[in-house]
Amino acid sequence: MDLEPTDQLIAARMAAESTQVILVSSEGQAIVFKIDDLRQASRTSGGVRGMKLAKGGYVVGVETLDDGEQLLIISEKGFGKRTRLSEYPVQGRGGQGVKTLNITDRTGNVAACRVVEPGQDLMLVTRDGIVVRTRVDSISLIGRNTQGVTVMKVNEGDQVASIAAFTMSDPVEGRDVTDVSANANGAHDDDEQVLNETIPLELDEEE
Repeated sequence: MDLEPTDQLIAARMAAESTQVILVSSEGQAIVFKIDDLRQASRTSGGVRGMKLAKGGYVVGVETLDDGEQLLIISEKGFGKRTRLSEYPVQGRGGQGVKTLNITDRTGNVAACRVVEPGQDLMLVTRDGIVVRTRVDSISLIGRNTQGVTVMKVNEGDQVASIAAFTMSDPVEGRDVTDVSANANGAHDDDEQVLNETIPLELDEEE
């Protein structure tokens, strides 16, 4: 793909003619359009506009609607929510889209998005290397124009950098995390204020 000097490639997805895709911006906007709105072009072309961005904004993710039924949004400061994909109207490419997160100073900009299904697990990684695993089902399923709930406690000066959703039932550190029961705000049913399970990274020390 031919890129402009200030641009960069952030994601690639397999798609068919009938696929619908959703693009999400750092400024809390999302747009859904049909893949056949994009003309077929050679490998070295620059493509066409998928989404119109606000000044200073950038795309944080692209997902296909074939991969699930809900859109998971995570902000830089660890706020998140799920919203049904049915709340996002199909539009033509190149527009500003619709609001997908109510951004405030408390939430920070959108850091990442994933199309998910109930029952999946979620891994979050911050820029400082903190890794947290939690349940997708523990995150509130609410409307588009909301700020979500705290999914991960992020230290001052740090921010969420990446997320991954997956299905896995293997125990972590000898503990079956599927036995952990959490409500929509991430707190356990026994009122313990534990938002998620932090997984230590075993990194090799530099010689």
